Amino acid sequence: MSEEAKKQEVLNYLEENVWSEAERIGVENNDKHLKQGIRLTRLRMSLLPTAEKVVHFFWSAMEGTEKSLNFYELMKDYDLTTFEDVFTDFRTRFNDEWLRA
Repeated sequence: MSEEAKKQEVLNYLEENVWSEAERIGVENNDKHLKQGIRLTRLRMSLLPTAEKVVHFFWSAMEGTEKSLNFYELMKDYDLTTFEDVFTDFRTRFNDEWLRA
């Protein structure tokens, strides 16, 4: 699998499991913070050059900053799936062996 295909696989996973529903809820509720947060995270990750860097960004986001912790709380207020909720599946799918293959 090409590097670009791997990167796209990770992004597609996040789109299906986290971002699309959160963006839909943000639009329905006219919540600009939710919409902007999802769109900015999606953009930042899509601009990264490799799947490995996208996976690293995911882990860094899980580690959290004050901003990301506030965004996590916003998503939980809407009962949305967060990176923390897909942690185990993400770790299993996009492990070091998968990145090296």
